[in-house]
Amino acid sequence: MAIKDILIIIAVTAIWGLNFSVTKFGMEYVPPLFLNALRFTVVALMAFVIPRPSVDWRIFAGIGVFIGVIKFSLVFVGIKLGLGAGLSSVVIQGQVFFTIILAFLLYQERVQIYQVIGLLIGFAGLFVMSFDDGGDFNLLGFALTVLGSLMWGIANMFFRRTGSTEAVAVIVWASVVALIPLWLLSAFFDGPDVIMQSFQNFNLQVIFVVLFASIFSTVFAYSMWGKMLSKYPAADVTPFALLIPVSGLLGGVFIVNETISVIAMIGIIIIMVGLAVSILGGRVRRYLGS
Repeated sequence: MAIKDILIIIAVTAIWGLNFSVTKFGMEYVPPLFLNALRFTVVALMAFVIPRPSVDWRIFAGIGVFIGVIKFSLVFVGIKLGLGAGLSSVVIQGQVFFTIILAFLLYQERVQIYQVIGLLIGFAGLFVMSFDDGGDFNLLGFALTVLGSLMWGIANMFFRRTGSTEAVAVIVWASVVALIPLWLLSAFFDGPDVIMQSFQNFNLQVIFVVLFASIFSTVFAYSMWGKMLSKYPAADVTPFALLIPVSGLLGGVFIVNETISVIAMIGIIIIMVGLAVSILGGRVRRYLGS
């Protein structure tokens, strides 16, 4: 993998990690589904100046539905229910394992033994975290976030099929697809009165959160992520998500003053070990073989 691409992926993971805390900060003023709808509305507006990508519409529709509508709705509600932003940034990394499994099942991408070991270790970490009843933890929020990670894994299969298509155009038009379902979800669960109150609560903080989530975390980060997935095997790209919990946990502690329980920390360490095995296992194997 080229050094330039590695640096791009590192920047993407840093943005995604911080986005959990930024999002939780925004939920102090507006509800999660409303915030998610605003996020993708801003991105969808770019469709007025960015032509529709030359790919099957079902590809960017799949990305819009599984990433925009389902994944983020599940994760945002999970955070609102009480799962800490830092912990959310760890739990969502189940997408690494789901992506590798789906790439193997659907595209016969080769999976090495060290990657399987990494998968098993990572799932063990998620299992340990499910027993946490302290700190910034909520079992239902945890379950919703795990399900959200599966949705992300499915969306990655659509990203893989975009090929050399302009990545920004794909994510922008995927947001167009997600727009109406997101506002319908907000109207149904939040209610018209809450939506009107949310518009009245608009301030500079909310504007900052929406712009960070839409421009940096969606347009830049997801378009670059999709570009890397179309360029390299999923098993090479997705393990870099190991870096997301680093900025995610730091953001949770320093931005929104979260705490992390002992059990959650143990689970986090196990997950990161599993991800490290997935990333570094091949190099260790080659070193020992030499």
